[in-house]
Amino acid sequence: MEMILIAPLLTLGNCYLLQGFRSFTYGTRNLPKEISNDIRNFVAFVIVSSALFLIFASVPNVIIDLTSKIRYIISYLASFWALLIIVLILIWAKFNEVFSEITAIIKPVWIYMFFMNVMLLLTGTNSVYVGSEMLVLSYLCIGGFGNTLGLSLALCLFTKDPTLKNMRRNVLKESIFNQNSLILNEVLIPYKTYFMIPVSIVTVLSTCIAFFAISFNYSSIPIFVIPEIFSFIFIPFLSTNLAINSILLSVGTIILSFAIYAPFLIRFDRALNEQ
Repeated sequence: MEMILIAPLLTLGNCYLLQGFRSFTYGTRNLPKEISNDIRNFVAFVIVSSALFLIFASVPNVIIDLTSKIRYIISYLASFWALLIIVLILIWAKFNEVFSEITAIIKPVWIYMFFMNVMLLLTGTNSVYVGSEMLVLSYLCIGGFGNTLGLSLALCLFTKDPTLKNMRRNVLKESIFNQNSLILNEVLIPYKTYFMIPVSIVTVLSTCIAFFAISFNYSSIPIFVIPEIFSFIFIPFLSTNLAINSILLSVGTIILSFAIYAPFLIRFDRALNEQ
């Protein structure tokens, strides 16, 4: 139980100490940048969390007193409306290139939920926090934040502009592993007047569908932390402890994102051709 209660303090320690571990590149220099970053972040998280856990576990009574009151606050932050507000803030942050700064603020709450869900699972009790980081990673980042796999598929099928055509192969390759830096930096941010609306619609609808599908037991709660470089199908499948219904929810989310992004992309493609 102490592990659940010290999670916020572990995260606060991570915020300050992880940056030092991330500067080490030994053994990852020859890997693609995104994969290298994810590996170093994961290793840093394990090292720092383990060290802080050993320190704080030696004084569990103090930690319990410090954290007992915040459990009630976090239960509200895990609600649907709080999750929706967080998602809207993240959409704004993505287009204004302050995404990492915003997630650093939210991280302490998300890590607390993660520890609680895992401990409840290990003790044979149902996990309670639906609106956690794992929901965001599993169902709002398919192809990259904003479920841009649907946009990548639409780009491969419908574009006629030469510049967009040249992006097809690389964009789809990135999206399969939940990386959307190319489409983000070359399409979404430079032309956000075209894409702010569809990104917002896709993300908000995906949030609603995922949250209520899980709340009404149509799908399982995503609990375990899975590296983002895993393919979009495997992240929800592994994070929900191999629940098949998570794959069905992912496929439905991809179809939804494709249906919403396609008309906006076609309009954008026509505007480029007319210039």
